[in-house]
Amino acid sequence: MLPGHRAGLPPPWPAEGNRKRSADGEIELLSRIEELDPLAQQVTLAMRGRPWRDGVLVEQESYTLKSCIYFAQELLLMLAYAGFRDVAVEGNYTGRPATPDDSIFIFVAKS
Repeated sequence: MLPGHRAGLPPPWPAEGNRKRSADGEIELLSRIEELDPLAQQVTLAMRGRPWRDGVLVEQESYTLKSCIYFAQELLLMLAYAGFRDVAVEGNYTGRPATPDDSIFIFVAKS
């Protein structure tokens, strides 16, 4: 998020979320960014789960998830400090070396 745009947090909840079939109906999942602290490298996500049965909203549950954001080089340093060796960074669960275009990075190491 670019500087000056954090003042708009949190945005309004989306009108609809992603619905998935469950054993007894559907579950709708919604999320939004509540807070972003670039200095502390932390993001706070708000999550809502809404079960539906026969097209009727049954209830709504809300949760908050605070996550730390790490750059790849920081994780490599932490792994080395913890005693791991032969560290490889793979991309998108492919087993091949990661590239900047990958959206998921897997760190594989030996202890």
